[in-house]
Amino acid sequence: MNENTHHLEPDMQNQRRDIESIQRSLRTLAQEDKRIPSLNVDGLFGPETAASVKAFQRISGLPVTGSVDFATWEALADAYQTVVFRYSAALPVPLFPSPDAVLMSGDTGDAVYTVQLMINGIGQNFQNLPHLEITGRYDRETLKAVESFQQLFQLPVTGQVDKVTWNALTVSYTAR
Repeated sequence: MNENTHHLEPDMQNQRRDIESIQRSLRTLAQEDKRIPSLNVDGLFGPETAASVKAFQRISGLPVTGSVDFATWEALADAYQTVVFRYSAALPVPLFPSPDAVLMSGDTGDAVYTVQLMINGIGQNFQNLPHLEITGRYDRETLKAVESFQQLFQLPVTGQVDKVTWNALTVSYTAR
């Protein structure tokens, strides 16, 4: 193996991955817009890929060259992202601070706000859960409501929200 071959291999692998990324994006967009010809993902920039690129450029109001310059790359990435976001399942928002975290009296923030919201939602089905003012502050009322929830769902009654209590709240809230 000569010195030049050694330096070209990683670039060729990267180039092939880039072409495969372009082809996957175009293939996805072709399912959404029949004006873009569908193509196989093979990592080779041949006539089939060039035809799909041209169609995408035409639709996107870009210069129709059949090659992928920066403007085409950016437009392709934006269009692909839009389609994927439209058809993907809703993504969860991770609110619990960390697996080892414990929410307790005196804490504030989005996680506490969410605990209060979930307790109120669950409380619509259970009369013995108090209705909370949603403040984002882990106050005495929140502590008492957490204790009531823990007792109702046969969890250790600590008045604190650890991972086990959080998961029970989440499952109970989404199952209502």
